[in-house]
Amino acid sequence: MPGNVTELPSLLAATVTNAAVGPGSENGGGVASTGSGPNNFAAFMQFFPILGAVEDEIVDKFRNGGGVPYSSYPRFHEIMAEFSGAIFDTTLVDAVLPMVPGVVDLLHAGVDVADVGTGRGHAINVMAKAFPK
Repeated sequence: MPGNVTELPSLLAATVTNAAVGPGSENGGGVASTGSGPNNFAAFMQFFPILGAVEDEIVDKFRNGGGVPYSSYPRFHEIMAEFSGAIFDTTLVDAVLPMVPGVVDLLHAGVDVADVGTGRGHAINVMAKAFPK
């Protein structure tokens, strides 16, 4: 752990640099590229400027009440789709769906599925590919 906050950026940069050139990276990107799937540290880091841009608004809402609307986070849905899409690609079919008893059997049998208002539809497309019935 860093000794103080000023050491954190150096620690993060070293971590990303080491992972980017480290073993196990097919494209040389480690955690610093879209090819690294759910381990894409670069995708996660896109949240920081979004949160930083609304800091004053968040502080005001804590002091005076209320909430910060989605419109204050202009790229949130785009970045969240990229971030969660990589997770769905690698975990939805083999790890997440089997956690619900019987759902995989139902999907194999061709049960109808609806995805309403949960994002950009990536998860439903991953499921459709894995369970074509």
